[in-house]
Amino acid sequence: MGDEPFATALRRAGKVYVLADLHDLDVARQLLGGLFLNAQLATRQDVIAKQPDLAARMVRVLRRTLQWIATHSPEEIAARLDPPDRATLIALLKRYKAIYSPDGAFTEEQIRTAESFFHFTHATDPAARSLRFMQFIDHRWAGLTQR
Repeated sequence: MGDEPFATALRRAGKVYVLADLHDLDVARQLLGGLFLNAQLATRQDVIAKQPDLAARMVRVLRRTLQWIATHSPEEIAARLDPPDRATLIALLKRYKAIYSPDGAFTEEQIRTAESFFHFTHATDPAARSLRFMQFIDHRWAGLTQR
């Protein structure tokens, strides 16, 4: 599994091949039944309990970054990052920018799809199959959206 722009660079170099491109929201819905929870901030409850300000600060940084991405063009994003292959990054952002949450909030669809995938891949483990992802999410900072 790989994320962009690294997946494209590895494919162009002939080092990998694509089985499924889950950056494409239609492909993710077709193959997984919904949008996938691609990335998140994760920590233990004791860390949040001992350092709630740190957790809140990390979420604020991520949310500000995602809000900035949502309100800027692929060209503006590439200009700020100054990547080695600017043209590829711009092309990828034009194609896949919708994969990024505009505000950092989870959607029920993402949680449901990720949980279903996890349960499927742990079909023989009753403890894993009993896990419910909503139990792991602290909605104080990022929240849940219907988006």
